[in-house]
Amino acid sequence: MPMFFGILAMNAFNLADTWYVSQLGSEELAALSFTFPVVMLLNGITMGIGVGLTASISQLVGKDDMGQVRLFARDGLMLAMGIVVVFTFLGLATIDPIFRLLGAEPEIMPIIREYMRIWYLGAAAVVIPMVGNSAIRGTGDSVAPAWIMGIASVINIILDPLMIFGVGPFPEMGVKGAALATVIARVTTVFAALYILVVRDKLVSIKPPNMKRMIARWWHIFEVGGPAALTMIMLPVTAGILTKIIAVHGHEAVAAYGAGTRIEMFAMMLPVAVGTGLTVFVGQNAGAGRYDRMKRGISLSAKFVLVVSVVILGLIMLAAQPLAKAFADEEAVIAPLVLFLHIGIIGFVFDTLFSISVNSLNALRHAGRGLVYNLFRMFLFIIPLSWAGSTWYGLTGMFSGFAGGRMIAGILVYFVLWRWINRNYQESSTREVVL
Repeated sequence: MPMFFGILAMNAFNLADTWYVSQLGSEELAALSFTFPVVMLLNGITMGIGVGLTASISQLVGKDDMGQVRLFARDGLMLAMGIVVVFTFLGLATIDPIFRLLGAEPEIMPIIREYMRIWYLGAAAVVIPMVGNSAIRGTGDSVAPAWIMGIASVINIILDPLMIFGVGPFPEMGVKGAALATVIARVTTVFAALYILVVRDKLVSIKPPNMKRMIARWWHIFEVGGPAALTMIMLPVTAGILTKIIAVHGHEAVAAYGAGTRIEMFAMMLPVAVGTGLTVFVGQNAGAGRYDRMKRGISLSAKFVLVVSVVILGLIMLAAQPLAKAFADEEAVIAPLVLFLHIGIIGFVFDTLFSISVNSLNALRHAGRGLVYNLFRMFLFIIPLSWAGSTWYGLTGMFSGFAGGRMIAGILVYFVLWRWINRNYQESSTREVVL
């Protein structure tokens, strides 16, 4: 439940950016939509490292080895910082070719440049809190990360209108203001995360690292984090390909898709929160040898997220028209957004099953299997069906193929996962465990 409120805060963060920028016009909203795959790319890499760190720390907590927990937390943060430095330099040098490749029109490119130059320079402020929160969650504390995410959201929501539209002493900066508000909000969470990790909980070793052992711990994190990062990178890669498929229908369709996916992220809050909590639960119980509790947790989580997702889907479909009007003023954007909320969003129900499957595999240190499942999901189902639908039936066909691919993949992967777990993890001891 704390993670639900944390994810609610971060989705409010993203939704606020989308809503305020949408008030500037369809070109600005389309520009923000084009940035989404690149933003997701860094988030995917960072979350992959975080998943590897959470899996390592949760199993060490299950084994009651807090000394190693502190060393892994320190080295995980150092690994993340090294990656973000490389990402920032490469990103700043490739803004134009990357976004042209995604299909951005020439009139939108200046807006994209304004946003991304600021966002890249603040990338470290995105990475440190995300990896730090992963270390904290691995110990079983989901309250502190939720507070950190909540702080960032509140600051961003306050600063967005001030900096985008120019209120009071702030000049009007448009999308540049949205990027600056995001970076400032993230910087505050850097200090909050480091305070909890280093000062309050003393979860980070302050000993000088032994390079050989640090590299060994990096490799241990990468065994899970590498495949997990590649799995998450598939999301922006797929988003980029789907954006290019949609771009042939005009920038209004791209704007609608961008707004629709942000609304969908909001709909995924509770299922994602359950999956995040499940990762720690599975890791700690696997570390303690309690495979019976682990299996019950996975099964109950899957049933719960399916029921919740169906209810949320029904509410979104009923409210599609007012939701679309809240994010767009132009009928050219409203119509395709309503279409997405009636058809394209259906697949998220089955994405929750896929998420439960991948989170469980990550916690069990079998992220490579999750990566294979995700590659099949993207390139065998979602992308081909979306392209075929777009080619033969226009935007309606594209959204139908998008939903159908996710539906087939989610169901198939969950049942394959369950057979694999039953084959590899037998019932364990019946010793008493305090719930």
